[in-house]
Amino acid sequence: MGAAVALPVSSGVCAYDKAASAGRLPQPQPCYEGAAKEDAETSACDIGWRLIQLSAEADTASADTPAQTLTQLLRPAGYTPQRLDYLLAWQVLQVLMAIGAEPSIGSPSPQQVPIDMLWLSTGQETIFQHDCSTRYVMQVAMLHMNVVMQLEATDALEWALFVAMHLPDPDARQAVVRGLVDRHGPACADMSPQQHALLASMNVPRAWVAASMATWAAYAGDHAGIGMSVACRVFGSSAVQMS
Repeated sequence: MGAAVALPVSSGVCAYDKAASAGRLPQPQPCYEGAAKEDAETSACDIGWRLIQLSAEADTASADTPAQTLTQLLRPAGYTPQRLDYLLAWQVLQVLMAIGAEPSIGSPSPQQVPIDMLWLSTGQETIFQHDCSTRYVMQVAMLHMNVVMQLEATDALEWALFVAMHLPDPDARQAVVRGLVDRHGPACADMSPQQHALLASMNVPRAWVAASMATWAAYAGDHAGIGMSVACRVFGSSAVQMS
């Protein structure tokens, strides 16, 4: 972009932005088919460009700038025409967190976001009433929930549990995992050995699965306690801790 190689990435990003704004270069639209039309409607940019922007903004003085870029980066419109496909956004977020590339945005921490925020509508009109830092923290939590629901809808229960285990807030994590188990007790019991090994690696209590199976048995009118007997045979009587 005419910037010296030794200059920081931010110089190249700034030069490209100026050229694109002047019409000398194309806007960094998503690469999927039909993205040009969608971009005009949603101001979506390719997720790769957002990652470059994030790298360029990492050392800026404003704490809100990287947070704002992250909220835009996590939008599915940056990589797919399927607006409810959040898988890639979640995976990119996990990589950024694992390598320490997620910028420090100050307060509030994920633990300070009320658990009720997880059940809000994912509509942007609700999220964007808040400042950049709060908006980003809320979007991270809601991104987890969107992926959990996406995987649950495709019967990938063990992976929905895996994503739920990454929720930053401990109370929210327990509530979501317990809710998944409660809704899918029989499915948990019928998992393959590989799936059970995945559950064991996540430390999902077997007692939760047993309790869910008992609830399903009661719902089915199994007043003789057949469901509890099945749970005991599957998990062992010592694992079935009912309050």
